[in-house]
Amino acid sequence: MRSLGLYVDGPARWGNPLASRAPGIFVVELPAGADEPPIDYPAVRRWAERVPGMTIDGQPTTAPELADRLRTFWLPAEPIVYVGRSAKTLGGRLAAIYATPVGDARPSSAAHWLKVLSVQSSLRVWWAETDAHEEYEDALLAEVAARNDGALPFANVASAAGERRADGLANSLLAEAAAATAQRGKAAGATPRPRKPAAPRAPRTATLKGARAKPAAEPTYVSAEGLEKLTAELEQLRMVTRPEVITRVATARALGDLRENADYEYARKEQSFVEGRIQALEQMLKTSVVIEAPAAGDRAHLGSTVVVEADGDEATYLLVGPTEADPLAGRISHVSPVGRALVGARPGDEVTVTLPVGTVRYRVREVR
Repeated sequence: MRSLGLYVDGPARWGNPLASRAPGIFVVELPAGADEPPIDYPAVRRWAERVPGMTIDGQPTTAPELADRLRTFWLPAEPIVYVGRSAKTLGGRLAAIYATPVGDARPSSAAHWLKVLSVQSSLRVWWAETDAHEEYEDALLAEVAARNDGALPFANVASAAGERRADGLANSLLAEAAAATAQRGKAAGATPRPRKPAAPRAPRTATLKGARAKPAAEPTYVSAEGLEKLTAELEQLRMVTRPEVITRVATARALGDLRENADYEYARKEQSFVEGRIQALEQMLKTSVVIEAPAAGDRAHLGSTVVVEADGDEATYLLVGPTEADPLAGRISHVSPVGRALVGARPGDEVTVTLPVGTVRYRVREVR
């Protein structure tokens, strides 16, 4: 996910709520994978009993037959067992998945094959917020398929393009089985029996136990001019560049086989860069602190212009945040070796800096 330029969050233990209210993609992993499929046979039996109309290859099935069929789709040693996305909120999508018993169609039957694994306590969820969730899901599925002879992750029954895997299962969800039964009854002229309405479910609430607060993000120090530039760049990427790139990805994907589609690969890499830059800019603006103009002759700090002398040569430096550093233009970061040495210095002070070329002694002549 990071190689695609995404800002990745996690991991969260499978079953725990996700602290995200934005659209994006998520990946469910079994760390280190497993050579043998960890099938939970009691869970498979409950599934078969819950949906008695399920068939395999058009024939009524039993729990052992269902377990055997599921085993054939396990990818040995592959840590990724599911790739998903949400067009609304990642937290809401995972909550719906958690709340759906295997065999039920609602609230969400996505990833329901994961409910038949005996290692659910070992599963971890990683996620990344992005509006281009469909394209990134496509890219992640392609990455897994590339190292598994074209196979999808275990719990993905369809590709991002909507093509279903040929697993032989039919009527595997209650809604599908009920529809199939009703269709057979209609064909036979039978009157379907009215179903008793299900009792309303009590609302489910979830709390994070033992959750630790994330450390506060480091501030991003920028000048007023630098803040304007960052804001303008983000607006350009969001409103112009991103839609253009998403269109190029979709157009290239429609051309066919993604494994031999150079246009798609190029467009996807461009999209990764754009999304990564957008997230970086959003983080910088979220933590931005505008540098105030310092008082003349005071100690040097962010925003100060410092005139120094070293070995008879004079140089002028403007102390800025890392995002605006440009040493060739005399703008040095306050966290660089020279910048750290100058912060707090007064006119007349001498500071020593250890650089790759050796030790340099600076005499501060002026601070303004």
